[in-house]
Amino acid sequence: MNPLWYAVPMWVLAGLAAGGLYFASLQWNVRWFVAGKSLPMAFAVQMLRLGAMAAVLAVVAIQRGAVPLLAMACGILAARTASLWWVRRG
Repeated sequence: MNPLWYAVPMWVLAGLAAGGLYFASLQWNVRWFVAGKSLPMAFAVQMLRLGAMAAVLAVVAIQRGAVPLLAMACGILAARTASLWWVRRG
């Protein structure tokens, strides 16, 4: 078996961490937008968050390949599910 597969859980955990930070900052940023507080700053933070996630995924894809990228994407999707559950729970 390819040793790359043994690192998949690590990449899923990295995706959970990156996704958790991404969706936590998204919730914070949405509250900022809704409250009308400094809309240019909220927009700048939005772009920074999107750029950071894109950069992380691009680096993983370029340096490590498809399997770590897909594992990380699974972690991000799991973080999204947890974030939606957390918000809907109230």
